[in-house]
Amino acid sequence: MKKLLSVLIILGILFTFGCSSSNVDSSPQMSEQGDLPEEKDTISETEDELVNEGTNIAGIHLGDSQAQVLEILGDKYTEEKFEDEGFFGEGFAMWHYEGIDVVIGLESQKVLQIDVYAPQFTTNLGDKVGDNANSVLEKYRSKYEEYVGANSDGKLTGWFQTEEDTLLIFSFNEDRSRFNEEITADSKVEAITLGYTYFFH
Repeated sequence: MKKLLSVLIILGILFTFGCSSSNVDSSPQMSEQGDLPEEKDTISETEDELVNEGTNIAGIHLGDSQAQVLEILGDKYTEEKFEDEGFFGEGFAMWHYEGIDVVIGLESQKVLQIDVYAPQFTTNLGDKVGDNANSVLEKYRSKYEEYVGANSDGKLTGWFQTEEDTLLIFSFNEDRSRFNEEITADSKVEAITLGYTYFFH
């Protein structure tokens, strides 16, 4: 009887120890597996933020697809097609919306340039047509270098190299020409161009 009682006690102890060991081992694994999806979500959100960063006008970046332009601006535009590959290195279509023109490569099907003439389309920093020229210049000069073209004598006023291959050009001329010579206290932004640096050497 004593032997039977001893065996039962030993079996009880082993059973209790085995269960507690199993619980200890499985808890961390469950916790780690539970954490993995959250880590993946965090990485995914960070990547999305990086993709959406960069110089843009009205939320449109150089290199965006036609579908992205249509999603933002809609389909109410007129189109001009140019087969000449001279300036952009490929034929292009110009989509004319009210106050904004978007150049799309016929071969690449990507945004090659954006030109804005109306205040409802802002840059990613919030600047728009109608803003005071001196205020815009002060703001951008504190962040970026003004561009020096291959054929220019010095810095081009209002031309900012915001990224290695990207130019944001502010025109302060009533005829919307891009070369700004005389800027007064009353000068305003008349047009904004977003384009690739290598098209403006």
